[in-house]
Order: sequence, then structure tokens, then C-alpha cells
Amino acid sequence: QDKLGNISTKSLAYYKDKVKPQGSLSFSKPSDNLTDTVQITANMTDGAGSGIKNSTLRIKDNGGNVVETLYSNFTTNSVTRAFNTRNLANGIYQAELTITDKAGHTAVVAENIQIKNGLPAPKLQGSYYNVNYGEITWNIDPGQNDSVSEMEYRFAGETVWKKVAATCVFDRVLPTVQITSFVGGMLKGTVTDNYLDYWEIAMKEKNEPESAYRQLARGTQKVQDGLIKSISLDERQFTAGVTYDFRLTACDKAKNSNFAELSYTVKPGDADTMVIKPMYTVKRPLYQRDAGDHFLLPENTNYLEIENKTGNALQKVTWYIDDYKVAESKLHSENGEVLDFYKIKNIYNNQKQHEIIAQFTDVDGNITYSVFQGKSAVYEEIVSTAAFHRFSPRRLQTGMSM
Repeated sequence: QDKLGNISTKSLAYYKDKVKPQGSLSFSKPSDNLTDTVQITANMTDGAGSGIKNSTLRIKDNGGNVVETLYSNFTTNSVTRAFNTRNLANGIYQAELTITDKAGHTAVVAENIQIKNGLPAPKLQGSYYNVNYGEITWNIDPGQNDSVSEMEYRFAGETVWKKVAATCVFDRVLPTVQITSFVGGMLKGTVTDNYLDYWEIAMKEKNEPESAYRQLARGTQKVQDGLIKSISLDERQFTAGVTYDFRLTACDKAKNSNFAELSYTVKPGDADTMVIKPMYTVKRPLYQRDAGDHFLLPENTNYLEIENKTGNALQKVTWYIDDYKVAESKLHSENGEVLDFYKIKNIYNNQKQHEIIAQFTDVDGNITYSVFQGKSAVYEEIVSTAAFHRFSPRRLQTGMSM
């Protein structure tokens, strides 16, 4: 109404959104038997309401904790996302879709899901050399640990699978890692674990941050109170008078890890320390190439061979067992570098430590030795022990032959 008394009326109609949005979830595989990668589709509607403002899809565990977010803050009425179930252990989870409309109403749609992934393919390791031994290994999630009750295997060309009872070990034990000394670049200590995967040595300057650690060496052998690695303290990497932090880290096959640390101030003359590795060694069984300073001979070992890491010709190879020279008549008739071990192995006791050393003479008359350290043991009744023990050449008894 204006000042002259004229009146005008206009009506405005509007709809007040009082209804929550709705939604549903669908899966490309049965929700109670999810494996590998699954497509999950979230469908949403707000009917005649104010419209979808955003939506979020999460995966929660039994405790209500979010373990994975598939997407968030989408405004469309339908969203499809891939869900890799291998990222989570087997078990029951909940897919939770949260929807909010433009009026501020929120709805939650939840559906129980169950992940049932099978075991990953095992890895087979073996050897073609002097051994009837093979090893099958695999890694599984803790939630799958109780599901392994047996294994089956077959050889190429066979049609029938053979069953083998399986014993599963849930390893929660940290590797044992100790550094006992570091003199002249010789890092000594202990690295042991029943299921050791690898160890590595890293270093940084004392005042550098943690991120400055850089790897110096890596290995897989177990060491019990002995030399782990010889590190060259040459002037290209180390400066005399500077203190460095050395870290020895070990990890087992269950991904448990442990470490030990040592600080060392480099001294003048450290760079002159040098360790010369043997260039001719006794050849190991293939599956024990990374066994460290010791290894075991299988029961069916018939020949002992050498491994020439130089490529240079040898004039003579002399074998010693338990400090006594092996007669030349025991050498292979067509290759004097090979010992016919089958001719003499019956005189050595199983489950007893023995010393086996090869002496090498090159064409120039230079003499070197193989040097190993080891222990005796029996492995599933197929290993006859012939351990390799650290050796001093002056101990050889050259006056007796066998």
C-alpha cells in the first residue's frame, strides 16, 4: 500500500525441504565374498528436495575406524570407484556412504562387506646342482594365517597333486642386531633371526639429519659375533677427524625390523686398511650362494669344484680336509681342479664339523687360499655336513695324504 492508499498483493510459493536424501550401494561382486579389485557404485537421490550437495564413501573396520576413503565431496547422483581389497586383511568391514543435501540434511547408508582373498602365489626356489632340495616361501596377511592347513605340489609333466601338511609361523620376533666393534673399517657384531631376509649398513655424518643416511652395504647372511662387513674408509667418502654415525638394520621375512647404531671418528691411516677377498673359492650349492661365511653340503654331493672369480688360468689346485692334504689320486681324471668327493666322503662323520680348504697356484706360481667359516647341521635328513671353517695356511699338514 502506498501513501495514496493503493494496494497491491503478490504471493510467493516455496517448498521447504524436510526430507533426508537417500542412497544405495552396489558391488561388482557379492558383498560377502569380495576379492581382488571390486567396483563399488554409490547412487544418491534427494527426490523433490534441495538436491545433493556432497557425498563420501569410506571403508571402516569392526571398530568403526576409517581404513580407506574411496572418494569424498562429490556432487553427482552416481559415483563408481575401484576398491582394491588386497590393501586390507581378510575379514568383515563396513562400506559407509554419507550424503548431504543443500538444505543440510544428512543420511548414512552402510552395508557390511567381507573380504575373502586367497593366498598369493608362492615363490619356488631350488637348485640344479648337487642337491635334491627345494624351498617354497610365501607371505600372507596376519588375518589369513589360520587359513593355511595344507599345500599341494606336483612336478612338471605330472597330473596328480600331492598334499603336504603346512605349519604356519606368525613371526613377531624382532631380529637380533648388535655392533660389538668397528676397528679399521671392520664392522663386527651379530645379525640373526630365524627368518632373516636381509641386513644393511648405512652411514651419515654425526651432525646430519636422519634423512642423510646413505646405504654402504647390504647382505643376507646371518652373523653370530663375527665380521659383518669390511668398510673401506677411503678419503673419497670419509674425512679424518670427522665423526660418523653407522646404523646396522636387519629385516626378517615377516617385515619385523631392528637396528643398532655406532658413532666412529675416522682416524688418519684408516684409509690404508684393506681387506683382500679370496679370488678363488670353493663353489657353493646354488641355493646357498647367499648363506654368508658358511654353508652345508647336501648328502648327494659327489664333486667339489672351485669358482674362479678372476678368469685367470690355474696351474694347480690342492685340496685339504681337516688340515690334511688330499691325495692327487682323488682328483678328477679329466679336470685336476675338481675333487672326486665321492671317493672319500664316507670316511667323514655326518653331523660333525669338518674343514675343507683349497690351495690355488696360478701360472706365475702365486699361491692363494679359499677362506670360509661354518658350522655342521642336518637339514631334513638330506644334508651331510661338511662345514667351511676359517683357516690359517700355516696349519696345513703337508706330510700326510689320504
